[in-house]
Amino acid sequence: MKTVSYDTEAKASKAHADEVLPLKLPAERKLQKDECVVFKLRTTPTDPASPTYEYTVAYISGDEGCRRALRFLKDVTNVFNGLNITDPAQVMAMTERVLKGEALHAYSSSARNRHAELWEEA
Repeated sequence: MKTVSYDTEAKASKAHADEVLPLKLPAERKLQKDECVVFKLRTTPTDPASPTYEYTVAYISGDEGCRRALRFLKDVTNVFNGLNITDPAQVMAMTERVLKGEALHAYSSSARNRHAELWEEA
């Protein structure tokens, strides 16, 4: 049986932790037009007379890091709320709008499979 000292485990886990989600935030960069989608959201989504504001969501393709994925989830949730999106078909359409490449393929195929499962259960 192989024994590993605490120091070795701590060094290994620290190295991996730095790769996954470093505590030092990367510098914000300006997104180009082909790297994002701009949504017009309402401050009070259920009130058509409420003021609007622009909210930018960067496309995600699947090869981004952990911090980018967390930011994406926050951004998509804000768009759902700002556009008052509650219908599953609208959720899927909006989510597919901000996905590209492998991420879009994985999301779409997973949604189709889940839809088929739900249809079979009914």
